Amino acid sequence: MSVVPFPLTVARSRTTSPRRATARSVALAASAWVLFTGPAVMPAHAAPPGDYRVKGVDTSHYNHPGSKAIDWRQVRRAGYAFMYAKATEGTTHQDDWLAADLKGAEAAGLVRGAYHFYGTTPGKDQARNFVATVKEAGYTGKAPGELPPAIDLELGSGGTCPNNFSTAGLRAFLRTLDAEMKVAPVVYTTAQFVDTCMGGDGALFTDHMLWQPRYRSGIEPEAVPGADSRWKIWQHSEQGNVPGIESKGRTDLNVFRGTLAELKRRAHLPAG
Repeated sequence: MSVVPFPLTVARSRTTSPRRATARSVALAASAWVLFTGPAVMPAHAAPPGDYRVKGVDTSHYNHPGSKAIDWRQVRRAGYAFMYAKATEGTTHQDDWLAADLKGAEAAGLVRGAYHFYGTTPGKDQARNFVATVKEAGYTGKAPGELPPAIDLELGSGGTCPNNFSTAGLRAFLRTLDAEMKVAPVVYTTAQFVDTCMGGDGALFTDHMLWQPRYRSGIEPEAVPGADSRWKIWQHSEQGNVPGIESKGRTDLNVFRGTLAELKRRAHLPAG
């Protein structure tokens, strides 16, 4: 059996800071556990990112240094099959590159989606910000080549929850999104977020595809408590170099747990 080669880490924040903050208290606790108890044994089902062949990226305006466009055809030629672009954050922020990145990815043959970074509540107003923005960009989450939208739930610097966060507010976000777009969003989150901000109960995500981060550990993300499924997308690095993307060492890398045919089906395309 393999062992964990590095201290475990958690997701960095997708807030408007150029570098996502790390929930250092959680990471340091994990490092201390490894130090005093010895290396953790990988679960029998665990596999490193390289064992998953369907690769993707997620991007925002931070991947456009100097306002340089991404060459999505180069990204596709490098073996990446899917992408998510940031659309909105909180109740007022919209990402300037959403429409261009979605259109560029479509022209290059990638399947694509848009995500919302969950910030200051109320949740219903955040959902309305997201829906209005993606509609303006021509994205519905249901057209051929489109993956479902995603909601990004992360701890902030120091392991804090979003301002005024509540499960009721999150439920209002999901209900509003469902009413407006008629599609169940992908949920990007961690076990630590659910433990800290939702009382350890992730049952709200039972009918949602999970997208989870875990960096530099060599093994898969920890299961979300209360959810009834494992991850389908694993964000395994936030320091990638991808041909066609100018933000060297700052690109998020993902893998899909499934076949390319399954990914295409989820994007409303023929599996062949």
